[in-house]
Amino acid sequence: MLFWGFSFQYAEASFLEVYRNLFKLWREADSVWVDKRLPALRQHRWGAIAGCAIVVVIAIGIKLLLPNIPPFLTLFPAVLLSALIGGRWAGITAMIICTIAGAIFIFTVHAVDNLLWRSISLGLFVIVTGLIVFVVDLLDTAVSRLQKERQKLDLVLKEADAAIWELHPGKTLHWDKTFFDLMGLQRSDHPPSMDRFLELVHPDDRAALREARSHMDQGRKPRRIDEYRVFRPDGRLVWLENHRVPVDSDKSFFIGITQDITRRKKAEEQVKVLLSELAHRMKNQYAVIMRMTKETYQQTRSENEFNAVFGSRMMSLSRSHELLIGGTSSGVDLHQLLRSQLQAFGFDSRVKASGPPLRLSANAVQYLGMAFHELGTNSAKYGALSHNAGILDISWSTAVSDGSSGRFHFLWKETGGKKPHGISRSGFGSQVLQRYVPAALSGEAALRAGRAGINWTLHAPLSEIIERE
Repeated sequence: MLFWGFSFQYAEASFLEVYRNLFKLWREADSVWVDKRLPALRQHRWGAIAGCAIVVVIAIGIKLLLPNIPPFLTLFPAVLLSALIGGRWAGITAMIICTIAGAIFIFTVHAVDNLLWRSISLGLFVIVTGLIVFVVDLLDTAVSRLQKERQKLDLVLKEADAAIWELHPGKTLHWDKTFFDLMGLQRSDHPPSMDRFLELVHPDDRAALREARSHMDQGRKPRRIDEYRVFRPDGRLVWLENHRVPVDSDKSFFIGITQDITRRKKAEEQVKVLLSELAHRMKNQYAVIMRMTKETYQQTRSENEFNAVFGSRMMSLSRSHELLIGGTSSGVDLHQLLRSQLQAFGFDSRVKASGPPLRLSANAVQYLGMAFHELGTNSAKYGALSHNAGILDISWSTAVSDGSSGRFHFLWKETGGKKPHGISRSGFGSQVLQRYVPAALSGEAALRAGRAGINWTLHAPLSEIIERE
């Protein structure tokens, strides 16, 4: 009786030790084989069954070769390994076969004394092996759920350009595989190390990270978020952001998320540039509006005339700004600007425009838009478009000569109308065409009366016309 009791206690202690090891493996599932290779054992059904059969046969064979060992000593591992290799049903099958084998060993091979304790031992074997199969099945379910959650987490981290790392008690640093991918490091060649990590950090940002690490080593909570630059092994400079939180009360275990924020930083820089450009543009715009207001007021004879002329010019500025704000990534094209300004007069069919596509700078959009509006207004009132036979012939070209960055040439030519009687040099429209626009674009302009309408030419550096990359 004592022998069988010792045998069962030994087996039970062995099972508890195995269970503790399994639980430890489960706790460390990211770095061990359980969650990576355990599901792979189930992919080949007949191979798993054959493996379980071999395990059971070996367990029974060892018992037959060593008849003096406790009868269940080899059968417990056989059930456990069968359940691990083949899953729930393989474990149940192995448990049934091992129970039959154990009964044969107890009741036939050994003497038949203490029948009650033999029966109890056999019953306890069934209970314990049933628990083994149950626990392994729970482990399978947990691993399956872990894999699904891990897939979700990997997808989220990939879409967010983020990675996970851990700082364990004892200052042990652990990098998740996503962190290796984010940093461009090889897992086999670069073990987790703060020194190795700091080698990649920009020299100006290393002090802050060392301070944060020192705080964590001392159990103090560092700043929750850090932003710093890293030189990846492939030579790329990226911006990273750390989010870290302690997960225990004494702040000795930290989990952190590192995110690649390079795109956000570039967007922030772009916003700063755009805001600076907008401030400069608005300053110029206010000066233009003030000048336009003063000139329009001096040249109009009544409040109604002032409202009409000033409103028309403000609408022209508004159309240019709508193109700038709502434009596509390819910018505002000269064709697009010309069409938006002349559509207000409803003469699309009588306007001929030819020239290469040009992506205009914001300054060129503003001042060329003003010029097109003044030319269109004059043509609709007094020039070619005021007559049924009048036509606007608009063309532009670019030329690059030796030692020059290129020139822009623009021609507005009216045909089919009456010859103008003269050109006022003091009007706001004339000032726009002959002074403001060429000055803003560092060019030269000429306004003259042709045989059948106004002709306007503009020559300017191409660098002042097109948008810079």
